[in-house]
Order: sequence, then structure tokens, then C-alpha cells
Amino acid sequence: MSSLHHSATVVTYFEQLGLSDALTFVDATDDFLKALEGEVEPEKKRNIIGNEFIAVYEREAARMNIEGYVLGQGTIYPDTIESGGAKHAKVIKTHHNRVPLIEQMIAEGRVSEPLKELYKTEVRALARQLGVPVPLLSRHPFPGPGLGVRLLCSKGGDVSPDVAKEMTAALANFPTLSGIALPIKSVGVKADVRSYEHPVLLSSSDENIAFEGKGEAVVCGGGGGVFLVCSWSFRCSHGWWWWWWR
Repeated sequence: MSSLHHSATVVTYFEQLGLSDALTFVDATDDFLKALEGEVEPEKKRNIIGNEFIAVYEREAARMNIEGYVLGQGTIYPDTIESGGAKHAKVIKTHHNRVPLIEQMIAEGRVSEPLKELYKTEVRALARQLGVPVPLLSRHPFPGPGLGVRLLCSKGGDVSPDVAKEMTAALANFPTLSGIALPIKSVGVKADVRSYEHPVLLSSSDENIAFEGKGEAVVCGGGGGVFLVCSWSFRCSHGWWWWWWR
């Protein structure tokens, strides 16, 4: 459950580092797809993925007759913050390396996380000091839950009248804009609190319109509402915008 050729690329990097003898690659796609079948809510999906990861991990350890093992994780500090594990932090999204099952393993001393107090930029700085190849340390990190969470899913159905009304009110001050609240939801952050709301597809009768990146929030609706955020300059020649909460 990752981007095209992602797994093969990672395996190749490990082989180039001379770690082939200690590396076992497992394609557990079918296990994860079966566990996620029918689920669309991202927080539930994250917990399913975290639990399934451990199930596969323990199954493979048993198959290779490995006992007394310690799970090594590349957890970084933002994972802890977003999972609500830092002081005053709210749960934005539970990372697969912070589901209750893994938290229990941590308490039992069965997990090693050497990077858990570092931010991404600090991890890369450390990698440079250790001589990690530039293509490896500069590549875009792909999250563990991968496409299982990143894909926006829906069980179908129309957007509620209240959401449509809220969107219409938000666009009242922008006469050249119209929008469609999409029948999916996406996780965002408002005032350091998790939101799970409908994104809006914007269109305009003015082909020259462009939003300047001043961070202006057109609307930040309440729970179950819509979100429209002008967060950077963007122009589309076809007059349609997919406006995303970053």
C-alpha cells in the first residue's frame, strides 16, 4: 500500500548499503486490503493499519523462528505530537506507530525508536553526518499507512443541506466564485484541533482570477461543515480549483 515502485526502491537502497543478508521483504498487500475493506473513516483506518502491521510482523517473526525481538521504528517527534502524545497536544491523526497495541509494546520495552525526539529536518541533518547517500535522505518520505489513508473514501450519498448552506454563505463575498462541496471528507487542523470535513471544488466565471497566498481563511466551518482556505497563489486555465486544507 504505497506509491508505485516504492517498496522496490527501498529494497534496492538497503542492498546498496550492504544489508541484503539482514533484509526480508514481505508483500502483505492482501492482508491490509482485507483488513480495511469497507472502512472509510481515516482514524479507524489508521488503527486498523497499525494493528495489522504488528500482526504481519509477528507472523513473519514466528515463520523465521525469531524470538525475543525488538521492533525498530523510524518514529519522529511530529508523529507523537499529531497522535496526541505530547503535553497539551490534541489527536490530529493517530500514526500507525502510535496505536494502542504499539504503545503497549513500548511500555514493555519491546520497541526501539532512536529518532523519536527529532524533527524531519534534524533527521536529514543527522543522515548527512552519517554519510547516508543523498538520494536516500532527500527523497520524499512516504508515510507508513500510505495510500490506505491518503485516498479519500466515501460510502456514497449526497452532502447534507446544512453543509451546502454553509458553503453558499462562505462564498457570498466572492461573487465570481461558485463551489461544490464534495461527498467525501478530509482531515484538517483548525486552531490546533482536528477537523474532518468536506473539501470544496471551486470554479469561477472570471478566467483571470487567482488567489494570492496570504493564508486567508474564507470559511472554517464547525464539525461536519466545509473548509475553504486560500493558502497560496494558484491559477487553473480551465477555471476549476481543488482547494485543499494543508
